[in-house]
Amino acid sequence: MPESRDDDLYKPRREGLENGVIRLTRCARCKVVEWYPLARCVHCRNEAWEWFDIDPRGRVHSWCRVVRPTVPIDGLEAPYVLALIEVEEAEGARIVALAEDPTQTPMVGDAVRLTTQSVAGAAQPHFVLAPAGS
Repeated sequence: MPESRDDDLYKPRREGLENGVIRLTRCARCKVVEWYPLARCVHCRNEAWEWFDIDPRGRVHSWCRVVRPTVPIDGLEAPYVLALIEVEEAEGARIVALAEDPTQTPMVGDAVRLTTQSVAGAAQPHFVLAPAGS
């Protein structure tokens, strides 16, 4: 899951992941969170974005267990679990993350904590299921 683009647009994201921090973008004018950075804000049409570190809490929006990947990635052995995580502090923003423990079976709505780990030499978002009652 390495970045497909190696340009300045995603540099703050990559640097954050390398330091164990997950970052998103928000419109510099109306503060609406968008992932990924767009040419302009869909709400106010502003073209300026700012990066911010997110609180690593979220909830599983959707998930799948990959048994036979269509595109193999060096360093990522199947089976693995991918999930779309809705970030608690950023309404509607979702991040694709790998499960730290591929044997767990998440449920939609489960609370998770986002982390980062290296896959194929690049830091990527991961998640762990939060303890019950979190």
